[in-house]
Amino acid sequence: CCVKLNSANLPATIKNITQLWNKYFPDYILQTTFLETSILKPYQRDMTTMTLIRFFSLVAIMIGCLGMYGLIRFLASQKIKEIGVRKAYGATVAQILYLFGMELLRLITISFFIASPASYYIMHLWLQNYANRIDLNISLILLSLVALGITFLLAMFTIGYESYKAARKNPSLSLRSE
Repeated sequence: CCVKLNSANLPATIKNITQLWNKYFPDYILQTTFLETSILKPYQRDMTTMTLIRFFSLVAIMIGCLGMYGLIRFLASQKIKEIGVRKAYGATVAQILYLFGMELLRLITISFFIASPASYYIMHLWLQNYANRIDLNISLILLSLVALGITFLLAMFTIGYESYKAARKNPSLSLRSE
């Protein structure tokens, strides 16, 4: 039996329904469930999975940013003489930042082209488990390009300070050992 309820005074309404049930059907036990709960129950595991995915994605992004920061520090220390020579020949800070940025942009782009088809395939397999599912279309591919842009901006923010510091160094200090 289904009953449509007004949620304004739910406990009192359920109490009244229970009393009426016990009056007319004393041999049967009333079990109350809400349609919302019945609908959401099969998806509870997916909601928990999404919470875990969000958390571990955030952790992965933080680890990636730390890795990029370490990489740029390593590149700056390896290229200290190259930066000094470029600065001595008149390179601007923007040109040196561009040098670091293009190197990392290349790495991010390669990783994007590896990860995008893999994630598309995994999403396609995951959606096969649902009766009412969406089709993966071009808008999701465009959304992944937006994600690539955000990733690049996050990478530039992560490495910007260290690159700027390396580019602002006095070239005579880096070339002194020559």
